Amino acid sequence: MIAIIASQEEEIKLLVELLRNKIELKRGPISLYKGVLEGKNVLLVLSGNGKVNAAAVAQLVILEGVSSIIFTGVAGGLLKEQKIGDIVIASDSVQHDMDVTALGYRLGEVPDDGFSFESDPRLVELAFSAAMSLEGIEVKKGRVLTGDQFINSSEKIAFLQNEFAAACVEMEGAAIAQIAKKWHCPFVIIRSLSDTADENSHMDFKEFIDLAAKNAKLVVLNILQQL
Repeated sequence: MIAIIASQEEEIKLLVELLRNKIELKRGPISLYKGVLEGKNVLLVLSGNGKVNAAAVAQLVILEGVSSIIFTGVAGGLLKEQKIGDIVIASDSVQHDMDVTALGYRLGEVPDDGFSFESDPRLVELAFSAAMSLEGIEVKKGRVLTGDQFINSSEKIAFLQNEFAAACVEMEGAAIAQIAKKWHCPFVIIRSLSDTADENSHMDFKEFIDLAAKNAKLVVLNILQQL
């Protein structure tokens, strides 16, 4: 069984609508949707925003017995050549707001767990191949940054690029990656750009989240077809 996690309602509802043999499972405040997509047994769940929500859901689906995790959703682009709708497949992910530098750690490094969390290579290649089948968008493998911040500043973009050399920034991926790594659960993070993380990102996000969510959905379906 494959877990598919998304952070926004717009992202997960597109997949829930396609789910066959759907069963809703309640685990406390969290709804899980079990069923079949593209002939594969899946577990769909909405994580909500931020690292704490994401980590909690990752732990939950692992305890439900999933064999791998696909985390899909939207992000802010950090590269000048990127445009809204483009897709980033995470080669690895880093928590940019983790700061224990006063104790000698690198910015972003989680004590005892490390600096970055690498996605499963096979799932990365499947996701990249799936995303390349979409027309009119650019697809990149690269580092995804995660933090409990909505980035809305060109100055912050420059800092993140200089410090981490990343392709995009969001609020959940590295938290899911950290939990998945602890449990040796293969995972991949797929991010479709809804904004460019600059001063207009709050307006871009609201306008383009539906487009970004649609692209992410198509990539997930294409991955399932290949598995």
